[in-house]
Amino acid sequence: SSSSNATRLEFLTGASEAAAKKWSITSGGILTAESGSKLSMDGISTTAVGGDISFYANTQASQTIANNSWTKMTFAEGFDRGGDYGSDKFTAPKAGVYHFVANARIDGVAVNRFITALYKNGSSLDGNAVHLTSEQQQTNGYYITVISHNLLSLAEDDYIEAYIYQNTGSDAGVFQKGFFGYRVGTVS
Repeated sequence: SSSSNATRLEFLTGASEAAAKKWSITSGGILTAESGSKLSMDGISTTAVGGDISFYANTQASQTIANNSWTKMTFAEGFDRGGDYGSDKFTAPKAGVYHFVANARIDGVAVNRFITALYKNGSSLDGNAVHLTSEQQQTNGYYITVISHNLLSLAEDDYIEAYIYQNTGSDAGVFQKGFFGYRVGTVS
């Protein structure tokens, strides 16, 4: 290992003249890995990838959500690196660990439960994965936002969709919706 300056620590491999940087940590605590580098923790090895698969979709338009039911959210594609996002779902082109985020904002109505969640292969992740499903309660009709973050191990051809639930007592509109994801690495 070598310290390249006072603000970054670099970890190098190889002979000193031909050493190649594999990892670096900035003074702000940001860990950066070169593509193909491996990180091993508690016997699990993860290979860093260079952002080879990612997508982002969003919309400002309102979508009507029926009362007391889970509804698949609709989006307009923003970008799709790898061509794996379409029809409001992401399909994994290869196995790996992926990070996903979904969010939505409700149109200023009182709501007892307002929830976003991700579905894998058409089924809720509840009880089947480590994930964060966001839920809000609002009694005075403000415009609240819910956001879900999920780190998932996917097999090739697994697909992910974003869903929303509300129980205002009638149909409600949601807007400012977003959905993005990217491959973090592979597990070996």
